[in-house]
Amino acid sequence: MTATRTDFWSRRKSAVAAEERAVSAEESAQRDQHAQAALDAEPDAEILARLELPEPEALDSAEAIRGFLAHPLPQRLKQRAIRRLWRLNPAQFRPDGLLDYADDYTDAATVMPALQTAYEVGRGMFKRIEALEAERAERVETAQDAPPEDLPSEVAPEQAEPVVVAQFAAPDADAATPPPRRMRFHFDDPTGAPA
Repeated sequence: MTATRTDFWSRRKSAVAAEERAVSAEESAQRDQHAQAALDAEPDAEILARLELPEPEALDSAEAIRGFLAHPLPQRLKQRAIRRLWRLNPAQFRPDGLLDYADDYTDAATVMPALQTAYEVGRGMFKRIEALEAERAERVETAQDAPPEDLPSEVAPEQAEPVVVAQFAAPDADAATPPPRRMRFHFDDPTGAPA
């Protein structure tokens, strides 16, 4: 009985602590959001003067940029510092060919300027198919209207020797199938004597 009371109160206590942590995290997030909004509204020169930081473009090493980025700054200043980092050592940040989406997969370079297609949105190649079917029907009509070509009136039947195919006697179905067998099991006697 005491175990259930302890469990209940332990769960209750941990639930209250979790609520307090959630409330404090929410308040902290709101404070950070308000501080970030205030930083975003403030001009860059004032922020840098207040934090005693140089302009991002004046930074000369990766370590200086790392220290610069450790301060609470608006995103626009951080982007300027990262751009400076890229200009400091461009070989470090060149593409290495492992980026899957770095290539240009468009056909802009190979497409002719006046390219026309038979494809219609929602209908596909419908007009092209209709034109092909109309052309085929027209050919069939002209073929039916045209007189047949000169054909010989009598075709002499060729006297060909019949081809002899080897004949095999069909196996007797009753003779080929063996009688069905049943499985038989033999167990030894528990006393050890064979059955």
